[in-house]
Amino acid sequence: MSYSENLYYKALESKYNADIAESKAVLKTFFEKDVGVADHAEFLKVFNEYVSKIAQAEENIRVLHEHFA
Repeated sequence: MSYSENLYYKALESKYNADIAESKAVLKTFFEKDVGVADHAEFLKVFNEYVSKIAQAEENIRVLHEHFA
């Protein structure tokens, strides 16, 4: 049975994709405009948090698709 048309399924998938898009936007801004980096004392910690957010969202999408698509 496919749940891919279910509104909750779509909402979860959209949330994970939004988490990825947000994280990429923030990291791209930091990487391209290093002025923002200078203002942030723990920038590597912040970078890691956004990369981890991408990894977690990608894993969540994989699990959602594997078990419910």
